[in-house]
Amino acid sequence: MDVISSLQEYLNFTFSETPGMKALIMDSDTIPVVSILFGMTEIIQKEVYLVQQL
Repeated sequence: MDVISSLQEYLNFTFSETPGMKALIMDSDTIPVVSILFGMTEIIQKEVYLVQQL
């Protein structure tokens, strides 16, 4: 399993373990990584309705 797949699996697990609406608050180093893993449409489909930078 490569790094990208591992991170996607981890975030998918994290998103699925929390029911309902979610907020994703990230620092400036994490934002580019998450943007490689998921598009905004995918993030919204996981019920993440707030994406904010620290």
